[in-house]
Amino acid sequence: MTASKLIIWRHGETDWNIAGLFQGQADIPLNANGREQVKAAAQALAAEEEPVRIVASDLGRAQETAAALSALTGIGVESEPRFREISVGSWQGLGFAEVEASSEWEGSGDDTRRSPTGEAPREVAARFVTALEEYLDDTESGTLVVVAHGLAARVAACSFVGIDPASASALQGMSNAGWLVIAPDRRGDWRLAAYNRVAAPVNPFA
Repeated sequence: MTASKLIIWRHGETDWNIAGLFQGQADIPLNANGREQVKAAAQALAAEEEPVRIVASDLGRAQETAAALSALTGIGVESEPRFREISVGSWQGLGFAEVEASSEWEGSGDDTRRSPTGEAPREVAARFVTALEEYLDDTESGTLVVVAHGLAARVAACSFVGIDPASASALQGMSNAGWLVIAPDRRGDWRLAAYNRVAAPVNPFA
C-alpha cells in the first residue's frame, strides 16, 4: 500500500437522518444543515489533511459531500459503488419502531441482516475493504479520502484494522459529516488513529 493515510468521511445530514428512517441505499440528498456541515468539514480536511485523492460512494449525498472538498482542493471526485451504505432492503424508508414491530425483526446489533432482502454488516465490510485495499494500493503517498456512510464506514474501518465487524457496535455511530483517520504505526501496521472527528459549522456573521 502506498497511501500514507486514510480518511473515511461520512456524508452530511439528510431529512431521513432527522426523521430516523432506514436510509440504506436510497438516494436521499443532503438538507440545508447537511450542506453547512460538509462545508465546515471540507475546510478542516483541506487545511489539516492535505488530501491527494477523493473517492466517494456513488449515492448523491456522498457525491455532494465529496464535491465540497473537491471545490477547495481542485481534486476530482471518483465514484465507487462498493462504498455505498448497507442495503436495508424492504426496511428502506421505514422508522425503527415500524421495523421492530414487524415479523422481519430478528434483533438489533451489528451482525444482523437488515431485512430478508438486505445486507449483513459483514458483507458490507467485505466489499468496502476490498475496494479500500485497491485504492490504497493505487494511490501515491499522501492522504486518500473516502466519502461514504455511517454504518459502512464504521464496520469497514473495524474490519480493516483487524477488529471483528460484529464488535463495531462498541463504537458510537458516526456523526453526519464526521470522519475517522486510519494511519500506519511505526511498524507499518494500519491503526485507527482518530474516530468521529467533526467540524462545527462556520458562522458567517462571527
